[in-house]
Amino acid sequence: MAPCVDSATYADPVYGDGCAAWAGADCSGRAFSAELVANCTAACGGCAPSAAPTAPRGDDGDDGDDDLNSENAVMVGGGVLVVVLCVFCCFKLLPHFEYERAKHNNKLYPGTVMVVKPASPGRVAPLMFGPESYDIPTPNQQRKASERATKHLSVEHKNRVTAMIEHDRKRAEEQAKEDLELLDVVPSPKAPGERRSVARLVLVAAVVASWPCDDASTAACLEGGDACGATCATPPSFTRRCLDSFVPFRTPYSRVACCLRPCFAHHVQAYGLDANWRRFRATEGAAPGGMLDLLVAHDGESTLPFAPRRLSKVRNAWLNDRDPKLRQAQSSLGPELRLDCRGDGCRAADRRDTEQRLWSVDRTGTPATKTGAPVLAAGDVGDLGGWVEAHFPDGCGSHSRSQPFAAYREITLASLFHAAAGDAELTLVTSTDCDLPHAPPKPLARDGFKGERSLLETAALRAWLCAWYTTNPSDHGGAAHAKLRAVPIGVANRAALLGSLDGREGLDRRARVLACCASPPRCMSSHPTPARRFEAGAPPAHASFDNLGPELRARYDNVTALVSPGSLAYKYAHSGWSGEVYSRVRRYAILETLKASGFANCSHGVPRGASKTKLAAYADQLLASDFVVSPQGKGRACHRDWEALAAGAVPLLDWDASPAMADLYAELPVVRVRDWRGVTPSFLADALADVKRRAARREIDMRRLYLPYWVARFTELMAAVK
Repeated sequence: MAPCVDSATYADPVYGDGCAAWAGADCSGRAFSAELVANCTAACGGCAPSAAPTAPRGDDGDDGDDDLNSENAVMVGGGVLVVVLCVFCCFKLLPHFEYERAKHNNKLYPGTVMVVKPASPGRVAPLMFGPESYDIPTPNQQRKASERATKHLSVEHKNRVTAMIEHDRKRAEEQAKEDLELLDVVPSPKAPGERRSVARLVLVAAVVASWPCDDASTAACLEGGDACGATCATPPSFTRRCLDSFVPFRTPYSRVACCLRPCFAHHVQAYGLDANWRRFRATEGAAPGGMLDLLVAHDGESTLPFAPRRLSKVRNAWLNDRDPKLRQAQSSLGPELRLDCRGDGCRAADRRDTEQRLWSVDRTGTPATKTGAPVLAAGDVGDLGGWVEAHFPDGCGSHSRSQPFAAYREITLASLFHAAAGDAELTLVTSTDCDLPHAPPKPLARDGFKGERSLLETAALRAWLCAWYTTNPSDHGGAAHAKLRAVPIGVANRAALLGSLDGREGLDRRARVLACCASPPRCMSSHPTPARRFEAGAPPAHASFDNLGPELRARYDNVTALVSPGSLAYKYAHSGWSGEVYSRVRRYAILETLKASGFANCSHGVPRGASKTKLAAYADQLLASDFVVSPQGKGRACHRDWEALAAGAVPLLDWDASPAMADLYAELPVVRVRDWRGVTPSFLADALADVKRRAARREIDMRRLYLPYWVARFTELMAAVK
């Protein structure tokens, strides 16, 4: 065993950190690991158990972590020094301190966070001082929060804190029912007397901070130049430019939320999108989170509720025999919706009936007059110009009644384009696991079906379609289209992920190089190669492995081919189950290749944290890592890509030839991998250095991670009208 004495002069070649900064971190899996362990034996855990570490420390006992200065109060969202804490712990302020801390811990108002001197190195103590969205706790959650907040207080203080928590819970519940989220964030210039919540000041501070109130202050706030407070100091004077504000790499979510919400709220209200959001919640059911949660997400947590005309997944499933109301409605459907004819093969009257049932204002618009099950009653279609958004059930199979996923998409899109042809320009946003517009490998000409790609080729469409944004644009085979663009699939569970974004997403120093796991539900689903399906620790094999033919078995067992350039060609050519299984076997092969390249932490299971759910343990992995493995799955877009970016990590993605996907990732810190055999510790060290150089040159802009940027894109036509 090497002597347990760390070098006092060594600095690693990537971060420039001394040995003290590596204490407790994972020193393995890096290009410079050998020299790091040799120079920093104690910090890297290489000492014998009986030996005491002798890492040099400052006079004040600082452990060398430059990211958390324990002598200063700092803002999580920017590292701004705040003059704070004059006289604090008097009798009357103590209950308010505990009350505000309980509010944060209970996620009543998850948003603007101040960090004060931590109780121990590497830990932060958050305090809320700004109003946020309304996640009303259950009685059991409230009881536990009260117990945590009051367990060390006197009876008098305990009663006062408990009463304040209950008072604020009722107040938040009332305001949520009255739907005053926007007014609680930004005072409306049209209704200055409306009620809005202002949280108590917790600290006696020498600085009074305000929300950004115009484009310039929004940009300055995101750069970390100003403290971000609870109200606008002047009347708001935003333009659309604030929606496109530059967001630096590894800006904590609390800072982004505080800086961008006033701008976002202003434009949501100006375009009437708040009414759309409320109506969506009323008719489609409430999703977790609030109107002003900014992280890009999926389905009802993302831009869909804001769209003036929209169709959710559940409303794009009219052949669902398990729904009694839908089953009853099917008796009145026309030939096209029964899949008896398709497109040009249907009569004009039948196609008009389809448009009226799929795209009536009652079914897709705001305000809607019908609620409950999405029955297909015919109605007035109205004006389909502007922003239309449609999310489809996942499935890329055949056009049949037993597997109608492709029929849902093709009929819905064709009827939309036909109905909107005489209206103003259209911006379309779609989402599904499949490539869109879908073009099957083998053309299906029966029943008038030409493939969704054909919808882009008509001269009439090119004249009025402004843009088609989709999560998996089908331009990777060299079939680029000027109006086909990529949009993020977003994170899978925004409300839960936001609960883990506690400031660690803003830290540059990470405990490990690579987050690498492949076990559902929170990493990535995979299947072993058929030859290794019975090995200990292998993920579950696909049921088809019992009956694989020799051609598929050989393809699935060829690990070298699975991780080589061009390995995705088979998947792109097979939209059914064989392509999906192939991509999952390929993920297994990629992880096995990374393990052989020196990343011993790559596994086929989710590392568990103490008393943590899989989701929390998964989030901890992302927040502690520089890079995250994220090869393609069923679709080419993965939630994991955006979850990694939200956590301040760099996702490793499959390279493909899609111009739209390349444009989507152009400003983001991603690494697109052609050959996974080349991903080694030295490769990632170089990639991390390149990301930091790009960030220093302001070539990385995280704005596409947040809703304001995308709402700006989708409302361009609405802005032109205004």
